[in-house]
Amino acid sequence: MSEPHFGSTVLRMFAGVLIWSAHFLLIYAFTALACTRGFERAIPYTIIGATAVGVLVLALIGRRVVPARTFADWMTIAVAAIAVLAMLWEALPLFWAPACASR
Repeated sequence: MSEPHFGSTVLRMFAGVLIWSAHFLLIYAFTALACTRGFERAIPYTIIGATAVGVLVLALIGRRVVPARTFADWMTIAVAAIAVLAMLWEALPLFWAPACASR
């Protein structure tokens, strides 16, 4: 069996960070635009949807490497798990803080 390419291994290992950063950018950019344009009601749905999609994608990536046989597999699982926690942490303020400041 041939070894995978270095680039694809690194991309797989850091997919969690890339997906987390896309999630972060999406929810904060959408919240800023929604607050300035008056779409406050769409914010919770967008945050919940983006978080669900991100967690699902990371679960699928983690599932591909289970059982972990190499260091790269372990890193993929660990980084994906940390990214899931980060995305859930970003979504928590949705439940107790207003998305838009009053004008």
